Amino acid sequence: MFKKTISTVLAVVGITAACSETTGPMFDDSPSLDRVPSHLRWANDGTAKRFTSTTATGLADGSGLYSANVFAPLFLQGDGTPVASLTHTVPSAGALPNHDSNRDDFPGLLLSKDGAGVIQQTDHTKYQMWVGPSGPTQINSPVSLVLWTAAKDFNSGKREIVEAGLFECDSDGSDCSLITQTESDISSSNTWTERTIDFGTVIETIPSGRALAVKVTVGDDSDDDMWLAYDAAGYPSRLTHGGTELEAYQVSFWAVHDEDREIQIDYLDATNGASNPFLHFRVPAYALATRPDGSAITAGDSILISVTVDPVEILVDMQPSGLQFSQAAPAELQMWYDGAGEDLNGDGGVNSVDANIEQNLLEMWVQHDNNPWEIIDSNQSTATKSFTAFLEHFSNYAVAW
Repeated sequence: MFKKTISTVLAVVGITAACSETTGPMFDDSPSLDRVPSHLRWANDGTAKRFTSTTATGLADGSGLYSANVFAPLFLQGDGTPVASLTHTVPSAGALPNHDSNRDDFPGLLLSKDGAGVIQQTDHTKYQMWVGPSGPTQINSPVSLVLWTAAKDFNSGKREIVEAGLFECDSDGSDCSLITQTESDISSSNTWTERTIDFGTVIETIPSGRALAVKVTVGDDSDDDMWLAYDAAGYPSRLTHGGTELEAYQVSFWAVHDEDREIQIDYLDATNGASNPFLHFRVPAYALATRPDGSAITAGDSILISVTVDPVEILVDMQPSGLQFSQAAPAELQMWYDGAGEDLNGDGGVNSVDANIEQNLLEMWVQHDNNPWEIIDSNQSTATKSFTAFLEHFSNYAVAW
């Protein structure tokens, strides 16, 4: 019996649900693997680097240049003022929280303008800091802060100066040393606006017991105080590495019984703004069969499907768990692996070995609950660098070799 071993996962879709089947026959001689295989991560130039660990700790295997938590964006959390967390957890709140109810009654965070600067500012109402995971962490890439901002009271046409600094700190945000700082001089609008504040290329080693942190203040030459929006699904403010990312990490859509509905998440190359697809999920008309409670979905009925991407593991959580699709008109999942680049074995070169991997070894795999990974019946397109499979239930999927 022919057996394969999963040695590399190019893109993993972990669709967590209490279901166990997909359409299409499983091969009788399907290879399987009990453990979670190693993954590929995206480097700052959009190419792949191999990691043997499935966690966000440890250095890149073989290169020693990157740690796992550099590749994935770090999201600004709302768990404190003036110091909060910077983690890989994708914001899930539907509504923007009020992060400072002791200052005002409006969603977001209010920062008062001041002239002390991002290094010297100690007034808790005039700065906000987010502290990341403990090191060791090695950074060698462009770094940017993606931040949603507005002038206080949504006053438009106001000059707003955002001062931002990268620091190496203790885990509680104390004893900080400046790595680099920058500022962004922007004009406000009458709504929340996404801003990208570039720090340039950062080369830094964060030692064990210390952490990367980002601190924000509002310059004294600003026309008004400023509101910040973060830790919400619609406002995923984050610190990025400047390379290949996804343009969204959480999306939702209403699937309707007798209508064709679909969702797509794209890669976004921050170096040139170009995008191409990472995942496309389609629910055709009459695909919805039963709700998680087993009740039938009939004409005119709808159900909310949410998709959240784990930026570290490239895992996708799809809800609601237990939703079932029709065998006659199953849902369709398409995954692209071109975000891993052309060097599929991670040896630093693109050659016939990589071509053989793509044409003969690369497969789409499925894991039912916590059972071993197996090859699923799917269609590969080397022209589009993607796999497509038809689903009756949510499960775990991977493009791997």
